[in-house]
Amino acid sequence: MKRVIKVLSAVLCMVVIQCGIALASPSAAAYSEIINSLPAVGQRVGSLPSYAQALPPMGYGVPPQVVRGNYGGLEFVEVLSGGRVMQLQIKPEAGDTDTTSISGSIVSTLSAIYGSPITTEDGNYVWASWVTGSYSPRTGIISLQR
Repeated sequence: MKRVIKVLSAVLCMVVIQCGIALASPSAAAYSEIINSLPAVGQRVGSLPSYAQALPPMGYGVPPQVVRGNYGGLEFVEVLSGGRVMQLQIKPEAGDTDTTSISGSIVSTLSAIYGSPITTEDGNYVWASWVTGSYSPRTGIISLQR
């Protein structure tokens, strides 16, 4: 009886761990929300979604230089210059997270704004036109710049 309880406890523990991992993983919908609601690289910053915060400027009369926030298990940073977005980075809050299973949706969302990427031999996606950068499905990190 004790052995059965130990086995059942171990199975239950594994199920709980797997559920926790699944809940901690960012979804394609979270990536899409951030990509579509933030100003794109190269655009002027107007209104921001409620989960994004412009950090205070470094001096009087200086516009904000950074927008950052968290949404759906992701954190993001936009670096601004002259009121325009010059860099965007989106990454999982929990660190490198394999997003291969949702990469098609993420690439589709990015392609609608930044054009079609080049697929590299190692499975990453690279943009090299008016915007440069990459998306790695193995880490979940998107990094774009103008």
